[in-house]
Amino acid sequence: MLEALERGGVDTMSDCRRGECGLCQVKILELSGEVDHRDVFYSDRQKAPNATMCCCVSRAVATRPDSTPENPAQSALVTIDVP
Repeated sequence: MLEALERGGVDTMSDCRRGECGLCQVKILELSGEVDHRDVFYSDRQKAPNATMCCCVSRAVATRPDSTPENPAQSALVTIDVP
């Protein structure tokens, strides 16, 4: 997500690009799916409400990983507020 924001010309703060420093954190405004928190910056308690995410390593994922052609997963979508 961080690289997509940068390609789109959004000025974002970042440093480690490994989910360790928290500089790239963004506020989640709307979420369809779940956040796959891959950072080590937030504690499990901070990750639980899915209110923020480190956009360098985390992503939105579909809620049904066991999808089939007859019963497909819904696409994941996250709307963020970029400071």
